[in-house]
Amino acid sequence: MMTSTGRGRGRGRGLLATQSLSKPGGGGDAALKSTTNVNNTEDDQSASCMNDLEQLIETLTLEPEEEDIAKIQTMADTVKTSSDLKELANIIYNRCIKDREFGKTGACLCDRLANMEVEGSKFRNIMLSLVQIDYKDKDSLRTKSPGRFLGFVTFLCQVFGNMRTAKGEPFNVLSGPIYDCIYTIFDDDNSSDDDYECLLLQIQSIGKELEAFDESKMSELMEKVRTKIIKDGRSARARCSLLELLESYSKGWKTLPNEITRYYCDTMAEIFTDAIC
Repeated sequence: MMTSTGRGRGRGRGLLATQSLSKPGGGGDAALKSTTNVNNTEDDQSASCMNDLEQLIETLTLEPEEEDIAKIQTMADTVKTSSDLKELANIIYNRCIKDREFGKTGACLCDRLANMEVEGSKFRNIMLSLVQIDYKDKDSLRTKSPGRFLGFVTFLCQVFGNMRTAKGEPFNVLSGPIYDCIYTIFDDDNSSDDDYECLLLQIQSIGKELEAFDESKMSELMEKVRTKIIKDGRSARARCSLLELLESYSKGWKTLPNEITRYYCDTMAEIFTDAIC
């Protein structure tokens, strides 16, 4: 359970107490008690709301029903403070980072909440700020926690593919960081099979949009893919992922025919079987 930010601090309590005690008539203690009770009630309601939201988000499936998303939206509309809005963003972000299969669901949920604004704080900006923090620390993140790094890369790609600006456009500013993260993996001789499989899934998902934004970078990336397949002595599993990625690129990022998809799935299954044996 994440530590709640901004809860239980008795917002404005000290000022109200001072003003009440300074009034003539000896009613300061009663006023202080009344103010404290009101603030405690507000804090309890805020804590209960955030706990309920966290539980809903933690139990959200990878393919949620519309009613589940709508319920989260309705509850999120009751958030009254910027600190609670930041906590909501953190809850969603951390679920995505620790479970990269949840990345797309989380990004779609963020898109639905993007226009929320509380006390001058916008949900969209808060979420992008969280992404920026991990991006700046990506090298350290990759070293200390490879799984979290892949969760971050997945979420970054899914935000680019599913979250939109106020004008309904993709966050093209994210394309540079996405390419940087991709090259971080490609240029590292110690990259794992899991790294390449993650790249396959994410680039397949957003390849069309990435290429449309910068064709030259995509062409450069595909040259790296070819080199990895032919020269760099990658494992069979890594080469299988890279070959499927190259094929998706050659098909214009259209969904591959069932027989081709089945071929790669069967080949990967054989690779896993051989590895176990």
